[in-house]
Amino acid sequence: MKDESHAIFVAPDHKIVLRSFYRDQIWKPARALNEDLSSSTAWFSAFELIYDYEDELYFSDGQKYPLPDLAEEFVDVSNRWMRNFLEANDGGTEPKHYSNKIERLRIIELYCRLIKQEGELT
Repeated sequence: MKDESHAIFVAPDHKIVLRSFYRDQIWKPARALNEDLSSSTAWFSAFELIYDYEDELYFSDGQKYPLPDLAEEFVDVSNRWMRNFLEANDGGTEPKHYSNKIERLRIIELYCRLIKQEGELT
């Protein structure tokens, strides 16, 4: 592994599937950012930020994270999946649906964390 002080660890599968992690670390931050990224296609473009960190992304075991091709991961150009992902239940406090698209969820969590980190640096 490269310089560990610059390593960014991606969320492991076993955390992504936990409803509390999904809700609090993926869904809620994404909903908050959705105010700035008001369209599904804007999200797709925003995800490209992750490529700026490609050399710093690792799994917790030190293995390099192979960043997927976003166009292959989010195959629907209009990104309707993202719109559905962001929907809330009737109470507005929980996701309406829980997705099992682990890699998409990992990308969303990573993007939300990186954008927050960048905001803290400015």
